[in-house]
Amino acid sequence: MKNITKWQHIVPQFYLKEFKNEKNLIENYDILNKQFGQPKGTRPLCADYFYYGAETGIQDEISQIVEEFLESIETPLSKSIPKLKKSLVGNSEITPEEKHIISLLMSMLYIRNNTTRNQIKQTTSNFTLEVLKGIANVKGEERFFNDYERDTGIIISSSEKKNFFKALQESTFKIEVNNAPHINFLSKIPNFANILNTQNWIIYISKIEENFITSDTPVISKNPKNWNNKFGVPILSKSYYFPLSPKIFIKTYYDGQITTKSIKRKNLLSKKDTQIINDLNLVIASQSEKQLFAYQKIDIEKILKYRQ
Repeated sequence: MKNITKWQHIVPQFYLKEFKNEKNLIENYDILNKQFGQPKGTRPLCADYFYYGAETGIQDEISQIVEEFLESIETPLSKSIPKLKKSLVGNSEITPEEKHIISLLMSMLYIRNNTTRNQIKQTTSNFTLEVLKGIANVKGEERFFNDYERDTGIIISSSEKKNFFKALQESTFKIEVNNAPHINFLSKIPNFANILNTQNWIIYISKIEENFITSDTPVISKNPKNWNNKFGVPILSKSYYFPLSPKIFIKTYYDGQITTKSIKRKNLLSKKDTQIINDLNLVIASQSEKQLFAYQKIDIEKILKYRQ
């Protein structure tokens, strides 16, 4: 009988290991309760029971299918990280293959996290509500409920009909959505990786004592400044921030004026560069969901002080 994976990681352990200290532990900070926790290994961090089930916490077949799918991506990526880190901090040109591998890692971390899940569920809920309102407006109240009662066999009282229609028109109730839309979206990991791969990159390399931190939301997106579009910001136009390790941080961005794919290294060599590290860490600290992680406790303490 095949083993069932109950404790499923939102952020994979092979990535979190990059922030382990000499004791093989990771410093962690609870954003909501504003307090440090005891240093931990990777297993208890960023995980939940049957996170990839249709309903979180409830065992089903889909949770195991997703686990296998993610494992097929994680296994080769985890083996690539040591070589990638050497290449990024070196002087040789970063190859297209290396850029694609990092793009795939970033895409996986961005799409599978809980922030993305909640955004997808909220979008699905809003869209479903608008569709339902459209159907109700076309059919009218009487036909709408006649069809519902006929199809379901459930009889609704006049007061319930009135209250429902009023709530529907005023959008005062929420349509609950399970994890299915997010699980389906995981199949887009290779597609989103291609988008990241087409962007321009800056690779920041800390060669001073200051380190980069990470979190339960290791890839953060930011909209371009002064963007004014009622249809929202295209994925390609956003910037993405990703700490690969305590010493390597990657920022991707879109520049319509640049026709070639650009990868630039920026070595941070002096105390003057501390500001850059603080600003990048601030992006992670200010937009993550529940937890911050670091190689050293002081790395988190510094950014909390800087944020104030």
